[in-house]
Amino acid sequence: MINSSHKSTTERRNLRLRHEVCHELDSGCSLKEAIRRVLNRPLPKGFYVEVDTAYVNDRRIRTGESPCSDKLSALKWHDISTQANRFQRAMPSLTRLDAVAKVIATGESRGFYMSKHQALSILKSFFKFVIK
Repeated sequence: MINSSHKSTTERRNLRLRHEVCHELDSGCSLKEAIRRVLNRPLPKGFYVEVDTAYVNDRRIRTGESPCSDKLSALKWHDISTQANRFQRAMPSLTRLDAVAKVIATGESRGFYMSKHQALSILKSFFKFVIK
């Protein structure tokens, strides 16, 4: 796939977004349709966050706090927390931090957790033209 060594989580996410959109474009669909498909499908190993950030937001969720005000980001944190709960039920000896790390490493996300506008902003520099 993509060589992502020594890249930040954001850089790795953006590379994967570009790769997934290009793959969809190869199937002959329009750019808008490719972006729609990519943003709306589950991604294996699809959480592009740092473990410490995920752990802090997981703790917020478990104490009843909102991890953030953005709905898509909040959904991401809730998905990570829910999957960490499943891992801990299946493996009770797993610490919460290890469960969160396992989700980030192996969990399946609902998608990229970003708006179409954000995806277009990321892809503009890649495609070198204005996307309307």
